[in-house]
Amino acid sequence: MANLIVAGAGGRMGRLLIGLIANDRTHKLVGAVEAAGVSTVGADAGETAGAGSLGVKITADYAALARPDTVTLDFTNAAAALEHLEIASKAGAAIVIGATGFTPEMEGRARELAAKTRTVIAPNMSLGVNVLTKIVAEVAALLPDFDAEVLEIHHRTKVDAPSGTALALGRVVSSLIYGVRPTDPLTFATVASLLIAVGVFATIVPAYRATRVEPIRTLRDE
Repeated sequence: MANLIVAGAGGRMGRLLIGLIANDRTHKLVGAVEAAGVSTVGADAGETAGAGSLGVKITADYAALARPDTVTLDFTNAAAALEHLEIASKAGAAIVIGATGFTPEMEGRARELAAKTRTVIAPNMSLGVNVLTKIVAEVAALLPDFDAEVLEIHHRTKVDAPSGTALALGRVVSSLIYGVRPTDPLTFATVASLLIAVGVFATIVPAYRATRVEPIRTLRDE
């Protein structure tokens, strides 16, 4: 059983995660975090998610929750996620980050911090997208003389564009077709941390069950 903390507990993804955890007996919600000043701070996380009272109050003090025996699920934004990673790295807490929009400077700092604790940072947690990225890498290797272009369409309220998914696909293609020197991927996954992330999602999201996807190599634009 994993002791889970959900960051961004009042947001759409945070509420979804809390609802899934509430219906799952394998893992336990031990903390819920929101930014200071958000109206849901102080409210019951389960009631905020529409899952009934869980006895876990939403707090703005992540440092008080992060411990080595916890796993944080963070789908907030780049700035908040980096702040949480700073805290998790000091506390020895495991953290899974699905936020995107990291600047090169933020990405560099994230790489440093990720090495200090069990960390997974991935631009997209979708099984289908990760399989797509794997397939794109294989196709790019088979067609080295072809030019490639990544086009995406998203809603007008999208915070970061291009999206983390589009950047990941572009980086894979760049490394194989254009010979851009690969670096450590923005998916910071050690074997232990990857198993934690996949294990958590395998039990609270049925679509992930009995499926193992290798971390996709991505690289920074140079």
